[in-house]
Amino acid sequence: VAVLSLATGTSLADGCGTSDSSGDFTCLVPQNFTGTLYFSKNGHAFPNTQISTPVTNDNLVLSVQEPVLRQLAITVSSGGASPVPMSGVTVCRYDSAAKSAALGCGATDSNGQLTYGVPENFSGVLAFYKTGWLFADKNYSQTPVTANATVSVAARDVPRVTGSVSSNGSPVQGARVDWSPNFSASNFSSLISCTDSDSSGAYACAVDAAQIPAPANNQTPKLKINPVLGGYLFTPVDLTAASFSGGSVSNLNFTADPTAKVLSGQLQALLGGSLTYGSISFTADGSRSLEKCENTTSTGQFACAVPNGFTGKLLIDVSASQAGYAFPDQIFSNVAA
Repeated sequence: VAVLSLATGTSLADGCGTSDSSGDFTCLVPQNFTGTLYFSKNGHAFPNTQISTPVTNDNLVLSVQEPVLRQLAITVSSGGASPVPMSGVTVCRYDSAAKSAALGCGATDSNGQLTYGVPENFSGVLAFYKTGWLFADKNYSQTPVTANATVSVAARDVPRVTGSVSSNGSPVQGARVDWSPNFSASNFSSLISCTDSDSSGAYACAVDAAQIPAPANNQTPKLKINPVLGGYLFTPVDLTAASFSGGSVSNLNFTADPTAKVLSGQLQALLGGSLTYGSISFTADGSRSLEKCENTTSTGQFACAVPNGFTGKLLIDVSASQAGYAFPDQIFSNVAA
């Protein structure tokens, strides 16, 4: 059983231990920790443990008992006029709509089915995830689970954006289709979900186009779509509410710039070792647009493609888990090789 800790006043849970074959666990938390412990294992549902008295020593002993479970027989389909079962949909349980920490996740099988146990009187949220698709959460706050039940879930009926990614006439596999809006959305996680490009270069996105506002006050809200893969440079495409006036958008194809130049390197810690969670972006002089390149590899290496003749900055950011590391912007002028 994985044990996670969520400190008071924070929104990101940390793994702090795992139970052994005897069910015993040791959870390492900071001195004076207060907050919540979560216990997670597929097919099981354990109660949260609230710790309000600061932990000042290692003598705090907890006993956690799994409550009575109710089984939800979940079936997930693609929806639409001809729904088909959807395999590989991740189903996660949260204690509230805020979804601060998943309390256990499972995945649907080849028939789109999953039997999922939740505590009796569960009143939280089930969330459903699969790249390229959007789903509505299943909220039990008004109707807690008191008995075994059958749950049918269909992907949201929203427009889709499809196309291909290529370079020099050949498909590009593994490009992450990135997106960024220039407007505020009620819930960005429910705005768009895209697959990576496959072996044929094809990708697909589900887009809640209703969240893209209409133009107002001489401003046109835009959703920028751009494939990202180290060593390749693609020109972003802006989609507006008008782009979806006819429904889905097809044949939105991206071709890598054959004249792009590649800036490559490796992030290294001061005392040796590599930093594995770096995010690389660039911005050209005179432009307010920030273009993403790619995250660093497991050895801290990166390859950022920029336009031929690029003059501007390479920006490096590291994840919060590696706080304390900072890199200055890298300045370049007229990159031609």
